Amino acid sequence: MASGWNTKGYMACPVCKEDVTSSWHVEKVCYLGHRRWLPWDHEWREKDKEFDGNTERRLRPREWSGDEILEQLSRLNFAPFGKIVSRTRPSTHLN
Repeated sequence: MASGWNTKGYMACPVCKEDVTSSWHVEKVCYLGHRRWLPWDHEWREKDKEFDGNTERRLRPREWSGDEILEQLSRLNFAPFGKIVSRTRPSTHLN
């Protein structure tokens, strides 16, 4: 986990999944870490003051296949239409 905020449920990125970087700014959740997608020698990876105060040295997130995503979705339990079911989300449900 890249950020302590992840444990609070701010894991909405379907690409980054458990490796999402989120933070709280001006009463809103902000998702950071997009510089991971840049080439290694891109000048923005080194810029820290212009972004979040850190240089970006992480690898780009793993890319999931369509079959892997469908398999993950098949494990989700949805409430019947029109019903509200309150239950704790298992840790395997990343998004």
